Amino acid sequence: RRILKVNLLDAKATYRYFPYTLRNLTGALLFDHNSITASKLVSEVNDCKINIAGSVTACDTNQPMYNILVEAENVPLDSTLVDALPARQKQFCRQFETDGLVDGKVEISADEGGLADFKADAFFKKASLGIPVSWAQSGLAQTGVEENSLVVRAISGNAVFTRDLIEIKDFRGRYKEGQVSLTGRVWPGETSKQTRLQLLLGAEQTQLGEDLFGLFPGPIRKVMSELQPQGQISYTVELENTDSEDQSAYKVSVDFLGGSLNFEPFPYPVRDVTGKLIVRKGRDTNGITLQDITAVGADNVQVTPSASVIKINGQVDFADNTFSSGQFTILANDVFLDERLEAALPQEIQ
Repeated sequence: RRILKVNLLDAKATYRYFPYTLRNLTGALLFDHNSITASKLVSEVNDCKINIAGSVTACDTNQPMYNILVEAENVPLDSTLVDALPARQKQFCRQFETDGLVDGKVEISADEGGLADFKADAFFKKASLGIPVSWAQSGLAQTGVEENSLVVRAISGNAVFTRDLIEIKDFRGRYKEGQVSLTGRVWPGETSKQTRLQLLLGAEQTQLGEDLFGLFPGPIRKVMSELQPQGQISYTVELENTDSEDQSAYKVSVDFLGGSLNFEPFPYPVRDVTGKLIVRKGRDTNGITLQDITAVGADNVQVTPSASVIKINGQVDFADNTFSSGQFTILANDVFLDERLEAALPQEIQ
């Protein structure tokens, strides 16, 4: 029986199944006739520190047993780390511009077939994420918006990576002046080019702008542009792609927080807009729903104790990315009878 103990002084190593190169390695490796034990292995480059401990046993069989723990601090969230991911996860993550640091704990074990498997618990800090407009539009034509104009900054959160799954536990960051959050999961589809996902994005007190409108497909983007909403909003985005034909579906719920809206079917000047706007896209249904959109008449002349209040409910449906039908209900009280009201009414009523 022979035992070899190797003390690493300044080594470099790359694990074949997770090709992230470890540099400046120190520590000890113990080789037995059928096992390898790692003791106090440390890779330290600048502020990035990676500790490795554990063993591989039954090396003289077709099913070696892995029991390895990797603990990492301040690993740069860059292309080098993304390129080390499994192929399908790498394909998904390459669509985003990432920056910042990540701490993590990786457990390496053996699956039923004897192949090395892993589970990585990652904690992000001081990170940023650039979302391509083309990704958010699910491959539809882009607008003139910058490719990565939607950048979420100051991200902190937790995600779990396995060979076939990315589970986003809780991401929190800032987009412009608003707070955003992200949860969900991503996993492989039936082919190498397909990616399944279920994501929930939430934002609070976000300023409306053309960059946000650029995320929507053409017909919905056109209606949003005509409505010309301004001011702050809170919103949630439910994004799902789980079917075999790789078709995305989403639902966007927007809560207005007192901004303005230009509603062309009833172009009466309003302010202090509240209520909910729902944008949906599915395999069979696409459209926009106005739900209790309530506003106050702008520059209202106070001839009554109450300000003018206007409430709009309605829906616009699309078929094959073109307008299909629409219906609106407008309720108003204490509206001042003047030329502005006359101009807002249909021609025959005027």
